Amino acid sequence: MRSLPVYPPRQSAPDTGLGILLLTSKGPVHVKKS
Repeated sequence: MRSLPVYPPRQSAPDTGLGILLLTSKGPVHVKKS
C-alpha cells in the first residue's frame, strides 16, 4: 500500500480513484465511492 501525499484541510479532497480521502481533525478518513 503506497502512502498518499498530505493535503492541507482547506484544499479539495483528492480523488484516489477508489474513493475520496478526507482530512479531518481526527485524522484522514477514506470515503468509498457510492
